[in-house]
Amino acid sequence: MIGPLVAKEVKDLLRDPRVILPFIIGASIMPVLGFVLMVPMRAGIEQAIAGARAVGFVDLDGSAHSAQLARWLSERGVSVVELRPGPLGQLAEQAA
Repeated sequence: MIGPLVAKEVKDLLRDPRVILPFIIGASIMPVLGFVLMVPMRAGIEQAIAGARAVGFVDLDGSAHSAQLARWLSERGVSVVELRPGPLGQLAEQAA
């Protein structure tokens, strides 16, 4: 009883170009987006596998715990880059 109704609605949807066009555009864009997102993910995974680990470290309070954390990370093979506090743009320049 519901089968013919569903078939009729699907046929109506397929006849309307306002419905089909977004599906075609979406289906053609998805592989491109997948490739665009895959490239940086692959680079990050390769870097993690290679063991090149670096951490930007901003010590805002100057406590002994902060220094201890930086030392602990260094002992574990993580490259700790100490950054001076400031605006986000300056932090990015310091890290590079």
